[in-house]
Amino acid sequence: AFHHHAEAVARATASAENRARTADDAETPLDPARAQRLRDHDSELCRLAPTVAGCAAASDPS
Repeated sequence: AFHHHAEAVARATASAENRARTADDAETPLDPARAQRLRDHDSELCRLAPTVAGCAAASDPS
């Protein structure tokens, strides 16, 4: 299971890196839409590998 998660994290990271490098705004200052893409990718990485450093602990819904 860990191997599958590691592969999924690597694929998600490579895909996001490629999109980031080729995006129309790759060379411009960070704007809200770009910041949202980064947050979305961070969330996906933390969903796939919640024990990775930098991932927020799951909040208690109660």
